Order: sequence, then C-alpha cells, then structure tokens
Amino acid sequence: MKKSLIVSICAICAAVILSSVVFSGGSVKTAAATKKTPVTAISADQKVFLDILNNNYVYGADFDDVDDIVNCSVNRFKSRVSDEGYVSETKLCSFVYDMYGIEIVDLSALNPQYAYKPGFVYAIPSFTEYRHTDIIRLSVNEDGTVSAVTDIEVKSLDGDTENLKAKTLFVKNENSKFGYNIVYSEIFSDNADA
Repeated sequence: MKKSLIVSICAICAAVILSSVVFSGGSVKTAAATKKTPVTAISADQKVFLDILNNNYVYGADFDDVDDIVNCSVNRFKSRVSDEGYVSETKLCSFVYDMYGIEIVDLSALNPQYAYKPGFVYAIPSFTEYRHTDIIRLSVNEDGTVSAVTDIEVKSLDGDTENLKAKTLFVKNENSKFGYNIVYSEIFSDNADA
C-alpha cells in the first residue's frame, strides 16, 4: 500500500514537472530558460552619472587592489597636493568611500617607499586624464545595479587624446554623497563589444 502511494505521488510530481515545460518549435525548454532578463532604461538624470564618472580615476585591474584604488583616487586631489607631495588622508578616505563604498581604516602602510606623514598620504601622480563626454547607454539591471556605457576621452602625458568607450557598473549607496558607488569600470576601444 505504501509503495503504491509513493509511486502515485511520484507520478503526480512528474506530471506537474512535465506540465511546467514549454514546448516550442520541436524543442523542449523550461519556463525559466525562455524568460528574458529585463533591463529597464533608467529615468534618473544622466548628468548625475556623468558627474560620478568624471570623478572616477580607477579602471580595469586597479579595482582588484584597495591600494591601487587609493593611489588612483589621489588624482582627484591633484590641485590640493602639498609642496611635499601629500594629500589629506581624511579627505581621501571620505572620497574613496563615496566613490567606491570602501571604508579605509588605516593608510600608514600605503606606499612604504615614501616617508609616512601622519594624517596624510603621499600622492603618486598620474599623468593620464579621463573625461567622460556622453552616456551612450544607461540602464537599471534586474538586481538593481546600474550599467553605463560612455564615450571617454583619454589624454596621455604626451598630449595625445584617444576617444574610447567605458563600461561602468554602479550600486546604490544612500550613504554616499553621490548616491551610488562604482563597483567596476573598464575602458575599451570602439571596436570591442560593450
């Protein structure tokens, strides 16, 4: 009796599972496989995202290391670098949190090749300038993150300017003065796929 009851329950479960399968064009696909991930166009002001992007100095592999993120972020303060080459640790840590959502507790071990000055960080200068000029695509992903593809001008030390593209992923952070954090940003050529 128990065995026939178990077989009946298994048969009912199999029927339910089979009925959830969608048949189309001679192939079998589950309902989940036919569902497309919706990407909704964002209605927020694009100027806000351009402002965030034009304050970003971290791209590609530099996101893999917090020290690299901090050293790249120093460029936000290049007009405030002291004659000795230092910037305020407090301002830098606040900026890194607002831009990338990373809380920095201690920067005393950063750039050990330079003399440590309490309350300050040695600014390793970058000679590359970045300027996002236009948002090509801005969308909200299903998980709530925001994706952007932008035109970006990259000006090198020798004065050459390249017109490239950047793709950036944002996450909402109400504690950031920008309202979002950049999770990742990568520069690529016009020929590459976004």
